[in-house]
Amino acid sequence: MKRAKTVQLSLPVLLWFGLAACTQFPEVDASTPASAQAAAYPELLPIDALLQTDDDLDTEATKAELAARAEALRLRAAALRTAQPG
Repeated sequence: MKRAKTVQLSLPVLLWFGLAACTQFPEVDASTPASAQAAAYPELLPIDALLQTDDDLDTEATKAELAARAEALRLRAAALRTAQPG
């Protein structure tokens, strides 16, 4: 008995959500710039090509560059911690 009442009450809610899903949202459509609407679709690539790793990314130069950038950020953070506001 209780289950039938729950189903009976949930049907209008499900119907309302179903109708709401079909609603047009002109504000969303209007916010897209014309250049984006006229743009070509991007080229679709096979997943295997996207998952391949590039050996050029694992070089010593890249590691040294990242270490230098990290150290520069640490120095900048230390300077910001000691700076007086205003």
